[in-house]
Amino acid sequence: MIMTAALLSLLWCVGCEKPPTPEEKKLLDLQAAPRTSLEKLKAAVKEEAKRLKKGEKDVDLTATVELAGLYEKGSKEQGVEPDFYNAALLYKRAATNGFASAQNRIGVMFEKGQGLNIVRNYAKAFEWYKQAADQGLRDAETNLGFMYESGRGVERDQVKAAEWYLKAAEKEEPFAQFHLGLLYEGGLGVPRNFGAAAKWILKAAEHGLAEAQFKAATLYQDGQGVDKDMVEAVRWFERAARQGHIPAQNKLGLLYFAGKEVRKDDVEAYKWLNIAAASNDSDAKQYRNLVSEEMTPEQLDFAQKRASEFIPEKPDLDAARAGDMPL
Repeated sequence: MIMTAALLSLLWCVGCEKPPTPEEKKLLDLQAAPRTSLEKLKAAVKEEAKRLKKGEKDVDLTATVELAGLYEKGSKEQGVEPDFYNAALLYKRAATNGFASAQNRIGVMFEKGQGLNIVRNYAKAFEWYKQAADQGLRDAETNLGFMYESGRGVERDQVKAAEWYLKAAEKEEPFAQFHLGLLYEGGLGVPRNFGAAAKWILKAAEHGLAEAQFKAATLYQDGQGVDKDMVEAVRWFERAARQGHIPAQNKLGLLYFAGKEVRKDDVEAYKWLNIAAASNDSDAKQYRNLVSEEMTPEQLDFAQKRASEFIPEKPDLDAARAGDMPL
């Protein structure tokens, strides 16, 4: 029969003459040890904090950053609610001790104004991004490039934006690749080069960035930096549209409705325009109604059914700023 921790503790109470046996001590230790993965993680964080307090150098703060990430995002599986306050405290502990990923995350929190004690401060966000970028962290290099490109927390400088984007782009960061391509297209901070623009935009598109996929489609449609190829253009429009990219859905619907560069298909046209219209896009609503005038009742029912079955894809996208639209 296994004894409870409460019962075992009575055996070793103050004033007891007989200490616990090795077996009883082992059971006590097992009862006191953290059991869930969250408890183990918190115990590891406490141990890291103790080592820092003792003045130890080069302490591995992986657990601290992991717990901060749990607080930042929340986890139903772990029973953790989003808690930006504690996330910021843990990130700052790791960041001030040179942990690059924590420096980048605290920068994000300052850029977005997340946390009870953090107000939006682009200058501080820039400072933290710079520290992490100087250590070669690609997400921080991307964020720093964006700060230079947009003039957030620092004077706008397209040359430096391109330099930082290039560092991250060479490490396969999709947002940096996409924006570097846009800079080459516009000749901003770098010489205008449509070939280089297409190269980087296509790389970002292959990684699954919807905005880059839409842009890649327009490059193939116009023959800019690549050979004109409507098959490729439609393929990229569809990939972006399947992710819920409204301009791509509109464009695809109009292409199928016009039937000039691709086969005419009113069902496909109506489907994509109806999906875009569901997002309250006024142009999509207008064009959808035009398409419906040329359809039979059977075609219309079928197209509406296909539109109702649409579920946006969520690609496994590893990008520092996937939610930011192009400037």
